Amino acid sequence: MSALLSFFRSEHSQVAFAKVRAETRAETIVRVLNQRGFEVVGMARERIQLCTDLELLGDWWMEP
Repeated sequence: MSALLSFFRSEHSQVAFAKVRAETRAETIVRVLNQRGFEVVGMARERIQLCTDLELLGDWWMEP
């Protein structure tokens, strides 16, 4: 197996990719809320941005 393929299959890379997905999703949630007229500041913004649970972020992401 190539070194690159080994890296992508490694637990370290999976954790890193999950973190990036969470950060991207959190930033998108904040941006969309701001675009819809909700000012996300303080503890609410921090709570969203520090969240690394993709399932919870997915729940916040879902539209009604």
